[in-house]
Amino acid sequence: MSANDWLGIDLRHLAALEAVARTRSFGRAARELGYTQSAVSQQIAQLERIVGQRLFHRPGGPRRVEPTEAGLLLLGHADVISATEEVTVGELVALGERVTLIDSDHAVDGGDTHWARAPLHVTPVRVGRNVVVGANSVVLRGAEIGPNAVVAAGAVVRSGELSGGWLYGGVPARALKPLGKVGSAT
Repeated sequence: MSANDWLGIDLRHLAALEAVARTRSFGRAARELGYTQSAVSQQIAQLERIVGQRLFHRPGGPRRVEPTEAGLLLLGHADVISATEEVTVGELVALGERVTLIDSDHAVDGGDTHWARAPLHVTPVRVGRNVVVGANSVVLRGAEIGPNAVVAAGAVVRSGELSGGWLYGGVPARALKPLGKVGSAT
């Protein structure tokens, strides 16, 4: 599968993925999203074709559906990611609710220029393997988070490198403590 195959993913696919995974039901997800059950099923089927993997185990009947390993992996990447050029998210990354990763911002200087006409500054964002980013966190352009790191909920990660294996928190995010090797993912 090439990177261009992923261009067919759209927000409806990701919303359906998240809702089905959370409710464990195509019907409940459809009611919550205001869609028909067949529309949600079609969105998941399209997403499965795009990624080339089954995303849910469907036992049939009243039993709950469960995300597959591929579904869990994709869920970890289904948050707000705004990439003007490059946002790289490693394997086994968990992004909490309302996490924002953004590789650009406008050079607003307080002058009379409308913000949308101000120059755009772009620097890649890189999140390493097995990183957890807590809910409501913001990762700004130029940030690099090393493997096996944890970013606490509500943190703001500015440009620069955060070493792997540490817990970070605060505004701006700073190192709080080194993490142990409970179940390291290598």
